[in-house]
Amino acid sequence: MSRPGVTTAEEAVRVWLAGPTEEEQSAGLQGWDLRPHPWFAESLAFHREDGTLVMEVGQWQPINNLSTSNGSAVFYISLFGTVFSDPTVDQLDLSILGEHCPVMIGESEWCFPIDWDDFVASLG
Repeated sequence: MSRPGVTTAEEAVRVWLAGPTEEEQSAGLQGWDLRPHPWFAESLAFHREDGTLVMEVGQWQPINNLSTSNGSAVFYISLFGTVFSDPTVDQLDLSILGEHCPVMIGESEWCFPIDWDDFVASLG
């Protein structure tokens, strides 16, 4: 379900982090609600380098089940899917606390930037 007025990956990530709307919840959709952890959204910085979306997470603290291997894997796979739903994004260059490689997500090491094919391969 898309939201009116959300046209970029940056906007999509911000609304995704805010969790589902009442209408989306009524439709049975669930999502991440990081409003109890405002530092996460506040620590995000975005910029574009041509078709690459650069996303920097400048702060990290434990978040509920996101701190588990499985929880972080689900979270980041959802994040990547949200980013790549924007057809203008060819690559995602994610850094967490300044690190691009290796970044541990779940039980896997990732090196950024990644493209759509990397994302799809991770699902498999």
